[in-house]
Amino acid sequence: MSKKFTPTPHDAVFKQFLSEKEMAKNFFDIWLPDEIKALCDLNSLKVESGSFFDSEMKNYS
Repeated sequence: MSKKFTPTPHDAVFKQFLSEKEMAKNFFDIWLPDEIKALCDLNSLKVESGSFFDSEMKNYS
């Protein structure tokens, strides 16, 4: 496994963590407020590739 420098290592860890469906589901189940969870079907989560930042936010990702 090659090491790649990232200026935001915390983001890389979080992205890796959330790339696993069950881990992401558990995370959201624990940390989302009940009002938000009531609007969500956490069983419908699916991993998507790519980024959803617009070009103006790219420097912050």
